[in-house]
Amino acid sequence: MVEQIYFNKKYSYDDFGLLLVESPIISNVYEDVETIVVPGRSGSLTKRLGTYKDRTIKTKFKLVDTDKYIYEETLIYIVDWLNNIKDTQLTINESDYSYKVKKIEIGDIQRELDWYGDFEVIFTCEPFKYGFKQHKSISQSKNVFYLGTVETSPILKVFGNGDMDITLGDTTFILKGIVDSITIDCDRGLCYKIEDGVYNNLNKKMNGEYPKIKPGINNLSWLGDISKIEMSYEIKYL
Repeated sequence: MVEQIYFNKKYSYDDFGLLLVESPIISNVYEDVETIVVPGRSGSLTKRLGTYKDRTIKTKFKLVDTDKYIYEETLIYIVDWLNNIKDTQLTINESDYSYKVKKIEIGDIQRELDWYGDFEVIFTCEPFKYGFKQHKSISQSKNVFYLGTVETSPILKVFGNGDMDITLGDTTFILKGIVDSITIDCDRGLCYKIEDGVYNNLNKKMNGEYPKIKPGINNLSWLGDISKIEMSYEIKYL
């Protein structure tokens, strides 16, 4: 199998003739911890913050199977691919897991290729790696089993009318005066409805915390006139 990455909707080798020289170096991530020094106490206290620093992925490529007459043109397209980002998903060797790229560091590609025969690209990514997106349609109370190791924020589309109490895991929130449906984006903290292509802000319709899906079993239940809830979320791992 050819060693390559999939990023920004293109494959490094299949689309550009870029072959991974060695396995990418993927940094570990650790939870942020606050150290508290207490006068008169031996040692320090630590407080786990529940946040994580970015992950870096260092890659090294060499350019193969490129006709010398189109070499410079190929480099132009490579630079555009790495800078003009439309899709942040990064997958290594067609793995089932992907990363979300936030920033890219590259040097003078042509100079590095001429001098060393390869060049380095450093991807700065969100801390987590992601599995396949999940989509569920739920018409009655149900336990949702989440395979990830890090909690995730779902998007809920609730179909129903009137006032509703919805519980997901250990979080209960209230919806008021709903007509037909409402979408709740728990990651962005938004409630809205799109009708005839028009976005309608419905944040005032919700009271309570936006729920998260935690590793393991999460019960979804509700009170009120709800016909179904469509739930979508990403599976996240450290």
